[in-house]
Amino acid sequence: MICFSISLIITALLIVTYSIPAVAYSGNGNGTADAPYQISTFEEMNEIRYDLSAHYILMNDLSMNGSDQQWELIGYSDNPFTGTFNGNMKIIKNINIGSPGPENVNQYIGLFGVTSENAVISNLTLMYVTIGNNSTLNNRQDLQYSGSFVGYNKGTVTNCRVIGTVIFSNWNAGGLVGSNVGVIENCSAEGSITGVTAGGLVGSNGNIGMIQTSFSNATVVGLRDAGGLVGINWGDISNCMSEGSVFGDYMAGGFAGGNLPGTIEYCYTKSTVDGQTHVGGFIGVNQGYLNNCISMNAYINNTPRIRIESSPQLPFIKIVFGAGEPIGRIACVSFPSFPGEYPQTMRNIYSWEETETNRWRFAAVNGIIVQTEEMKSFPGSVWSEWNQTIWEKGEDGFPVIKQE
Repeated sequence: MICFSISLIITALLIVTYSIPAVAYSGNGNGTADAPYQISTFEEMNEIRYDLSAHYILMNDLSMNGSDQQWELIGYSDNPFTGTFNGNMKIIKNINIGSPGPENVNQYIGLFGVTSENAVISNLTLMYVTIGNNSTLNNRQDLQYSGSFVGYNKGTVTNCRVIGTVIFSNWNAGGLVGSNVGVIENCSAEGSITGVTAGGLVGSNGNIGMIQTSFSNATVVGLRDAGGLVGINWGDISNCMSEGSVFGDYMAGGFAGGNLPGTIEYCYTKSTVDGQTHVGGFIGVNQGYLNNCISMNAYINNTPRIRIESSPQLPFIKIVFGAGEPIGRIACVSFPSFPGEYPQTMRNIYSWEETETNRWRFAAVNGIIVQTEEMKSFPGSVWSEWNQTIWEKGEDGFPVIKQE
């Protein structure tokens, strides 16, 4: 009986020991939902990493002191951020995330590296965030998931903005989040994003990921999947818009590079698109479901492919100019991932008549022109069907997402 009691005491002590943060928080508050830790300095911001399950609130704007300072992300794959961070409508600026952190955990890059299902980040604006550099794609094999707010998001990011971000990643790069399997709502991103899979707001949206009432205005460069809002989507996206410029080598679209096999509804794009293969005004390749989506690009182009081949005759090489694959105002290729799952992969899809394109009017499916009654030129009455509590008329007459 005595041995049993001692064992219980030791166990209780161990539980208490592991629940205490490694470093006591130096600011005000107690870390609960009712009395969150109050962050007033970058030093206090840095202390979040000592208690990843607590609640935090930002009390004033913060700025790092120049490019020589590097932010070490908060939360890793084996120890994610599980608490809440309320930005309190404040701004954090001049963040250089060039030092990913400890070895073997540095593939998730952002203000927060990895967030759990319970984590919530809200009401925050980031300005002038830099991740990676021009040599990242060749020399930094560790930057797998890069986003200004979160590298890999499993939680909720709501009412957040990023302005003036510059991101280089050798895989999933997004202005807000690198890879998302959580919820993103009422968010926006503006900047320049480069990666293998790249999106103005999110690099890749997983099959349980949800993005809604969000927008991007970015220059996106993707070596494989490039999209104005998201590089590639497996999840659900609704009531979102994108503008800016998209440049892609394979699977490039004004809104998304690929939809495999996700759902996108009530979304539109004004992004210009320039790519090589599988280029579409709204989406490069669609294997999912598009409903009430509009492509309003001023320019869509597929750059002819140029390759060098060996030749038995002088000068022993020949340059081959290829016309590239077909492109479309909506999509280059559209077909269901699983036959019968989406009998109509596109419903109520519209294109702006004045769009300049060097190929098909609406879409090409495996090289065959597709024009159905479900794919129509754009009439002004389309907007009347959209949710007026989410959308409002912008200065140019086109709808914009209402800001809180």
